[in-house]
Amino acid sequence: MSRQRTPVHNSLSRLLAERGWSDGQLAARAGLPRMRVNRIKNRRARPRVGDALVLAGAFGVAVTDVFRLADPKPGMEEPS
Repeated sequence: MSRQRTPVHNSLSRLLAERGWSDGQLAARAGLPRMRVNRIKNRRARPRVGDALVLAGAFGVAVTDVFRLADPKPGMEEPS
């Protein structure tokens, strides 16, 4: 049985632009490799829980302000 993964959308590009930060600056603040940040931002990699937590923490926002599921399951509330 094949299990499809729900795509994860992120607001990294918007948050970076609002703060005037580069991928490298965010990576340094989050303690992650710049390449990992870039791959997550461009949806070429799914964020691990730890990645999501440190990235949101670097921005000083909740994880749900940075990441959301593309197609939530029925009954799940979509972030506004």
